[in-house]
Amino acid sequence: MAETNRQKIEGTEEAHGIKIQENSFFDRRHKRLNIDLSHRCPLECLRCGRQRSFTNKGLKVPGRDLTIEEYNKILDWFPRISFCGQYSDPIHHPKIKELLTIAKDRGTKVEVHLASSLKPMKHYIEAFKANPKANWIFGIDGMPEESKQYRVNQDGEKLFKIMLESKKYLKTKPGSLEEAVLKSRGLIK
Repeated sequence: MAETNRQKIEGTEEAHGIKIQENSFFDRRHKRLNIDLSHRCPLECLRCGRQRSFTNKGLKVPGRDLTIEEYNKILDWFPRISFCGQYSDPIHHPKIKELLTIAKDRGTKVEVHLASSLKPMKHYIEAFKANPKANWIFGIDGMPEESKQYRVNQDGEKLFKIMLESKKYLKTKPGSLEEAVLKSRGLIK
């Protein structure tokens, strides 16, 4: 079994004769790391850094996919991670389901922010099943049918259906933005 973050902290304290204070910079027990898993995103959101820094200037978006080995090293130190792409959408990492399963098996809390609706429904369902405890946050700006005004290439109505479908597989309910949309549609109280 992999060494836990607490064990690493205790080992560091013992090796160096120091005491790491809880919630200090070096204490990662309660910290969350945001990971940009890839460079892949089919959306062309107007205010996205990817658009402003690269695409609008005719440049290729740099980057690559995070490897499983790199991912495991990150999980060695952080008990909570967030897949919230700054230049990508996590659902487009070719091994997203494997990454979610690894986090589940290691007891790592996961938050997934996504806005892309361009994968088939089956892909999302398999990802939900890979880690039912993950917290998914769906980026729908305004009403679903209006979201494409900002999130170019997004099918907001499809993403809304994906979000509703997620409730069948996930143990956590959608985030506050989605909850507001569901309430406005009269789909939840």
